Amino acid sequence: MKKLMGIAITAAMLVPGQASAEILKNLKVGGQIDIAATSGRNTSDFSTRGDTVGAAATTGQDRIGTVVTRTVINATWDLLDDVHATVGLRKNDRAWGAAGGAGQGATGSQGINAAGGILGNTFVDQANITVDKAVGHVDMTLGRQYYGEAGDLIIYFGVKDNYGLINTAIDAARFEAANDWLAFSGLAGKTAAGAFGPGTADTNVRGFDLLWKSLPIKAHTYIWNRVTQGAGQLGVAPSAAAVGTVGKNDNLWVYGVKLRGEAMGGWINADIAANGGEDRTTLAGTAATAVGNNAHASNYTGKALLLDLGYNAELGGLGALTPWVNFGYGTGRSSNLESRNEGFTSIATDYRPGILNRRFAQTGASAQNLGVGLLGGTGSATAGLNNRVVYGLGLNFTPSKWEKLTVGTQLWSFNLQRNTATNAVPVAGAQSGAKHLGVEYGLTADWKHSENIKYGFGGSIYQPGGFIKQTIANTNTAAINTGNNPALMTFADLSVRF
Repeated sequence: MKKLMGIAITAAMLVPGQASAEILKNLKVGGQIDIAATSGRNTSDFSTRGDTVGAAATTGQDRIGTVVTRTVINATWDLLDDVHATVGLRKNDRAWGAAGGAGQGATGSQGINAAGGILGNTFVDQANITVDKAVGHVDMTLGRQYYGEAGDLIIYFGVKDNYGLINTAIDAARFEAANDWLAFSGLAGKTAAGAFGPGTADTNVRGFDLLWKSLPIKAHTYIWNRVTQGAGQLGVAPSAAAVGTVGKNDNLWVYGVKLRGEAMGGWINADIAANGGEDRTTLAGTAATAVGNNAHASNYTGKALLLDLGYNAELGGLGALTPWVNFGYGTGRSSNLESRNEGFTSIATDYRPGILNRRFAQTGASAQNLGVGLLGGTGSATAGLNNRVVYGLGLNFTPSKWEKLTVGTQLWSFNLQRNTATNAVPVAGAQSGAKHLGVEYGLTADWKHSENIKYGFGGSIYQPGGFIKQTIANTNTAAINTGNNPALMTFADLSVRF
């Protein structure tokens, strides 16, 4: 599938006349170019000093000054009248000023096919075919593809605006059907797989979203399931003595409802979700009583609520004023030694509230995670609602004389829902039981040059809370007490769609 576009273009050049034209029938090419400039400080360890922080002896001299370019090209065409192909290419490793494969620096421009060159850093994010009305009613898409809506709490694979501009995709079969009353979207695919053959610890995702059209508000109900196959002998249960040899599958269920309502210039969105299934992921540990060791099989029992509401007010000849509020609540785990995992778990979340937190909340890539120098490298960013309570409010203003400009201000508070025994016991003199991660506040300015060209500017400050200060103090000594300095960020972005 990844070679589909190249094969088609080659065939089109070799086959003469009308036959070659039909190979790329109704070809459409589009995409986007994104340039993200980021200046930051203290995003890793919340310390402007050179104090040693953490077991990895990370230093506090933590500065960022990067410009990254991402190019996405998508091509679609008709293979047959009822079969359509899509190929999407992405290249976003180009950091300005870097040498070799990361950009243009002391060693010169990036090569085409050299080590670390352009070809080796061009990725296929989409490679799929769509069959219209399979079995008479269902549109079926097979292959690597995007799925979901940006910012979704439960599941999203696609183009992201995080630090490094890292996209995600899924290899899947998607099925869609609709009538006057309902719209169905189902997915079955893989996000991870070992070597081809039996005995691999694959991760499978399947589920569906059902839109109810006849209601006065948009209402979605959904059920999603993620299964991570056990890599050990069949049936072997999780235990501290069998780390990495679990033979039972980890089986996560996520089900809930999404409500979307608009009226008289206002909106209200609500997401309600709950977990089910069996958590059989064994973490590192040496004894069944070790703090942080998931020594026993557990049940997923997490719950989450996400609310977003606002109002668009027209101020006569002055412009438009839009106040909004956001609230997120997700349960956290009370103990790693009990047979339940109460931490709310998503399939592939893209809920990344804030400005600085949004950019540095890249799940699965710790180098882009806020506070990655803390908490054993896991970071303290908020992505999703696992053990989180989030409060946000903001105000946007579009002046009537400059309708292309929108300025805004945001204030966020990030908190743990629980501070449990998974955290180290505080040393003497340190704070104990803190749940507050931090407060973020900032300003943004967006200029809509045209329908397809947008500029974004802004800055943000993330002031660490008691939990982060306590964690750093516990990692070192109460006397060092680093982590009292805020993380800072300014940014300038450009997006061109074509």
